[in-house]
Amino acid sequence: MTIEVPKRLEELPTSDVRWIGHRVHRREDAALLTGKVKFIADVELPGMLHAAILRSPSAHARITSIDVTAAKDMAGVAAVVTGEDALAWTNPARSAPEGWGARCLASQEVHFVGEPVAAVAAASRYLAEDALELIEVDYEPLEAVVDPFTATDPSSPTASVDHDTNVMMHRVFTWGDVDGTFASATQVFTEKFRWNRVGANPMETYGAICQWDP
Repeated sequence: MTIEVPKRLEELPTSDVRWIGHRVHRREDAALLTGKVKFIADVELPGMLHAAILRSPSAHARITSIDVTAAKDMAGVAAVVTGEDALAWTNPARSAPEGWGARCLASQEVHFVGEPVAAVAAASRYLAEDALELIEVDYEPLEAVVDPFTATDPSSPTASVDHDTNVMMHRVFTWGDVDGTFASATQVFTEKFRWNRVGANPMETYGAICQWDP
């Protein structure tokens, strides 16, 4: 089965093309061009600290030790937090089904490249990032499975030591007389379909500023 993708505006399945091919009045330009927009880098609060995050270089590994002594002793550093602090002070993210949510920092095991392992708060962003280089983390490599179909095999290594399977949820939805419909069909086609991963993210980066008010 072949699907023809529209290649011209007049071929689109609509009688009113509102945006494509039309000039759009931009409302935000005046403020941007005159410097009236305040970005997060323009915000400064009294005693404000800057955070930097140390991330895992491994796709799957056990954290055998982490030493933050040198980072804590560095001038300008206010605090260093690790997964042990996350265990003591935070709850894991909610998940459905329950029990699969991770905490903000890994404590015993990392599950993907880039997973947060430690965080530093310092007087400037530069000091915070320099302090990250003083944190020493020892990893024991574990086998990583990057193919989702292989990961569903019961014999496959698990992505987390907390679970004995990689299948978070398995449900079968049935509507109507499926077997009867297939049995009476003139022809039955068997095919495998792959649904691409989708991430609707803006092009801009983002930041957050928090102020503690007891």
